[in-house]
Amino acid sequence: MAQSEQVLRLLQPAALADRLAQDPTYLIEPIARDIPVLFIDLSGFTQQSERLGPVRTRAILKTFHDLLDGIASTSGGLVVNFMGDGAMILFGALDPDPAQAANALLAAEDLIISIRQWIAREPELAGAGRTLDVRIGAHFGPVILSRLGSQTNQHITATGDTVNVASRLLAVASDAKCRLAASADLLTAAGIGEPDGIFDERQTSALRGREQTLDVWLQREPAIRASSQD
Repeated sequence: MAQSEQVLRLLQPAALADRLAQDPTYLIEPIARDIPVLFIDLSGFTQQSERLGPVRTRAILKTFHDLLDGIASTSGGLVVNFMGDGAMILFGALDPDPAQAANALLAAEDLIISIRQWIAREPELAGAGRTLDVRIGAHFGPVILSRLGSQTNQHITATGDTVNVASRLLAVASDAKCRLAASADLLTAAGIGEPDGIFDERQTSALRGREQTLDVWLQREPAIRASSQD
């Protein structure tokens, strides 16, 4: 039983595994909550995976996932889904957290800095140059936290328009050639009233499949943590 529990823990984020061990009924009933949702991916990785082949690609992704999970967990984030060269991260999913929005923005910057440094020093990615980079879409709003899936195959996740918007912001970041596209809703929730000094540009974006436009702040180089330390 101990071995089985250890294996099951490897299939869930550590904080979530601890919660489920303490409360096996966690999220049997869905919960509505306003939280930050962050999507991250490696832009240009398809070209690298073609060059590396499946075995080396898997090894690179394992290192990437370890780095991502460590930074997200340290910042109070929960990686609920790895998707190849990307992931979905929730903040404030286990318990309400007044600092969740600020933590999400700081985590986004830490991820950008750390992953770019990793790309630069990883021998397998030598020569990738500007063709390989990181981008993040981040939004804040209402979600439904629940166990989603069939009766015999379930996982903990969040659903709702907030999740869709955060995912779509990856495309906004790509089109604007920036690394972070954060909604004005997230900045407001984080208490950032004057983003001009830490973001490069504000734009009103029309997101694919969505009627309403969204105010989005774009950042090319990390600046939030430096600003908070001044």
